[in-house]
Amino acid sequence: MSIHPPQPWVWKGVVAGASQASLCLRLCTCAYIQSLAPSLLDRHKTGLSGIFWKYARIELNLCW
Repeated sequence: MSIHPPQPWVWKGVVAGASQASLCLRLCTCAYIQSLAPSLLDRHKTGLSGIFWKYARIELNLCW
């Protein structure tokens, strides 16, 4: 019995699912941090660290 590698469409589904889960985890984590310590993310609204503030804002807008 030989084992065949999965078809390419299977890998595309796995990658899409993993990236969606990763994005959801980042959004939820940033919103959770924002709820615990708002000043931590509010200090850094611009620049590279501002991405986390934006993630938190996106999550809050999605939930409400």
